[in-house]
Amino acid sequence: MTLRTKTSLLLASLLIVILGIAGFFSLHFLENSLRNSIYAGLESISGTESQAISRFLDDTLRDVQAVASFLPQKALEEKNVSVIEERLKAVMENYPKFENGMFLLDAKGTLWADYPVYPGTRGKNFAFREYFKTTMEKQKGIIGVPYQSARTGEAVLTFTALLRGSKNQVLGIIGCSVQLLHPNALGGIRKTKIGESGYIYVFDTSRLMILHPEDRRVLQRDVPPGANKLFDAAIEGFEGMGETVNSRGVPMLLSLRRVPGTNWIIGSQQPKSEA
Repeated sequence: MTLRTKTSLLLASLLIVILGIAGFFSLHFLENSLRNSIYAGLESISGTESQAISRFLDDTLRDVQAVASFLPQKALEEKNVSVIEERLKAVMENYPKFENGMFLLDAKGTLWADYPVYPGTRGKNFAFREYFKTTMEKQKGIIGVPYQSARTGEAVLTFTALLRGSKNQVLGIIGCSVQLLHPNALGGIRKTKIGESGYIYVFDTSRLMILHPEDRRVLQRDVPPGANKLFDAAIEGFEGMGETVNSRGVPMLLSLRRVPGTNWIIGSQQPKSEA
């Protein structure tokens, strides 16, 4: 092999190495840029939706207080069912989102009036419900923990207001329930698509799944500790973005954001393979 040939081969090899290194760093830079772009998009979605959820919750809690103030104090003290039913019927026309029902519990938790009327629940005691116990404890209206309604069997979220008599005595509470997955409530949020197969879900710090594209996962605690490291971190207070493997073993890019004023957490995610 001549010197010229050796020199040519050396130069060619050096050029290949240089181009390879440059290509590697270019690809690495492009990958990081793409990842950051996807993270920015996910963060924007989770931030926007967390604010939308917070507004819905706050507005609905105020609506329930307005409903409570519309009920005649005398009828509440006398437990005049017919008068209260007529008022609730009129209210329903202005607040159709409470289609799962509005109901009154006395100070001991017994349901004595509701609309629409569900005879099977009249006279039953619901003092065990979280929304009743918390309202009575805090002496003010609250946003309850989602649960399955005894009235309709639907996944619901109940908002409450405290009811007081003419002498400021506590008469009980009014509860107004929205169907969690209905478009009038929060059902539309879980339909949000991110790319081809990315989606949004909402859970709380007790691991309760509040919203999820799959109906069967709603109101379940089916993500055990250790199954999703970012899910676990969010429960401990983390907000931000990162790569994780979800509880079904799929690598994901995930953005997590708290819903203001609640212990709810919204996750916006997209499969890493798709991204």
